[in-house]
Amino acid sequence: MSCIMPRRASPAPLSLPALSALVLALSACGELSSSNLSPSVVSPSALQPVSTPTPLAPAALTLEQARQSGLAVPSNRIVLLLQEQGSDLVAQLPASEVERWLARTPTWPGVEGIDLSITLGSYRQTANAPLRLGQPATFTFTNPPAGEAELSAIAYRGSTTLAQGKGSLTLSARSGSADSSSRRLSLLVLSEVEVPLLHAGAGVPAPGQPLLLSGENLERVESVLFASAANPERILRGEIRSRSRNSLTVMPPASLSGTVWVAVADAEGQGLGTWIYEWPTPTPTPTAASGWRVETLLDGRTAAAAKPEGSSSDNEGEAGISLQQIGGIAADPEGFFYLADPAQHRIFRLSPEGELEVWAGSGKAGHRDGAADQAQFDSPQGLLWDPKGGLWVADSGNHCLRHISRQRQVTTFAGTCVAGYRDGERDEAQFREPFGLALGLDGSLYVADRADRRIRRISPAGEVTTAAGTGQPGSADGPADQAQLLQPTALAVDREGNLWIADRHRLRRLSADGQLTTLSRAEAGYRDGPLAEARFQTLAGLAFDRSGILWLADRDNHRLRRLQPNGQVSTLAGQDEPGWQDGPASVARFEQPGDLLVLPDGSVVVVDAGLPGLRRLSRLLPPPATPVSRGSP
Repeated sequence: MSCIMPRRASPAPLSLPALSALVLALSACGELSSSNLSPSVVSPSALQPVSTPTPLAPAALTLEQARQSGLAVPSNRIVLLLQEQGSDLVAQLPASEVERWLARTPTWPGVEGIDLSITLGSYRQTANAPLRLGQPATFTFTNPPAGEAELSAIAYRGSTTLAQGKGSLTLSARSGSADSSSRRLSLLVLSEVEVPLLHAGAGVPAPGQPLLLSGENLERVESVLFASAANPERILRGEIRSRSRNSLTVMPPASLSGTVWVAVADAEGQGLGTWIYEWPTPTPTPTAASGWRVETLLDGRTAAAAKPEGSSSDNEGEAGISLQQIGGIAADPEGFFYLADPAQHRIFRLSPEGELEVWAGSGKAGHRDGAADQAQFDSPQGLLWDPKGGLWVADSGNHCLRHISRQRQVTTFAGTCVAGYRDGERDEAQFREPFGLALGLDGSLYVADRADRRIRRISPAGEVTTAAGTGQPGSADGPADQAQLLQPTALAVDREGNLWIADRHRLRRLSADGQLTTLSRAEAGYRDGPLAEARFQTLAGLAFDRSGILWLADRDNHRLRRLQPNGQVSTLAGQDEPGWQDGPASVARFEQPGDLLVLPDGSVVVVDAGLPGLRRLSRLLPPPATPVSRGSP
């Protein structure tokens, strides 16, 4: 729906008796989206509390005359009083109505002015009236012709149109005298409403229970947005359960509390009306997270890595090098962690004692094999330890796979280092932005070929084949050679040899017999429970532990989650609000959890891209048993 601001004309102040009533219903046209924000985020200023005002009674005599004439006077409408004055038509908004629409309260932003337009054939005139407290607003139309005219209006605040509407008006021939005797009472209701308008909410919000909202045109709603008054910059989305023209059922996000604003928007980001709730604070209950704790292993803000002795990198003079980003992570049997820094085109190594060093990469983007300190990478991402010794690197910007031996020699393992798509021998194959890596039960190396939208397989013999995906973006399931992928990133292989794939917000599985299946809900969001009903926002890391539990890093939900073998998804750590907070898993916060791995002791190490840094989730040890005295025999 287009919201156009007509040219505003200066109003002519005039006090006139009420001779007829015009009720103008204005439709909502509030823009919720912001040009510099993604569709999933709205401008915080657009979420300032707005609700449909309750009308105050204007001149009782005028409304009573309208009712006596059999005309219904709807609520929540602007009432205008019309009179013909000579050859002009004058419309007036009574002072009581001005006060109602001008008022800016915690539940209504108030309008600054109203534009009223009459169009009939070639005649078009717009009258503008800024609203002034205690004064009527008057609109004058000069010598409008007789006939069936279109009457339209908008109400605005600043450059934002808050409401609009249009309808028809029968104009009679003017006598030209100031005292016209051809008067008749008429009431015109303009009720063209095109965007969602939220009136009210029903019931008391309860944690884990759906919320019922009411209004107009709610069947158009595509987004229900929640914001806490304590942190209006953080916008959350609810899950729409059902909708009709006048009602909407939504499941609110978890962890809301305090004063909460609720707004709606259609597919174009338009909607008006915000309902305000005092949200109950959820009562903490014991969960699986109670037995876990989060701690920081590496703080990228303070850690600096020294170059290995004898290094002669392209960046001379660097005494200490700090991490800028962390992409992939891997660990070797001795307990060393390897971290890919795509921003610096380097691989770092973290010792069990916490010492950080540059393991490979000169720091200059490029492609060069050889000694690790002179080798060049371009935006390395996924890492995987080679059981035979060494480290595989998904060199995403070079569109190939690299290998770093224990002796710190870098070679190109697969790919021509030219972006493309081609199967065959690994030195002739082509990839496009390879990302995540996983090792199959037979020793095959699986590659998430992100920009090619395919899963590739490198056999132990060095043959590159396509395991799944057509190359066309999509989410179609089915046989691997017909199924589609959107943007595969993280990979993990289970004990049966099935390959699990993080495909944006979808969790998918490529079975050993070549069938690709989407296991989670197709829609993005946040929900625990049975996997078929679970929702994720952005899956950035996958890893299985020895008991068959799949750990998942849900980056944009700021949470670390897990999938039990019985198909239940639960959250182990993280909150709605991002942050860097250690402690019990039930209160810990993550910024942007990314790639992860499970250590032999069952603890989980996850990349947190917020700093960047590394976090570890570990089980709390049970307290030692207290000896019980049994007395003397």
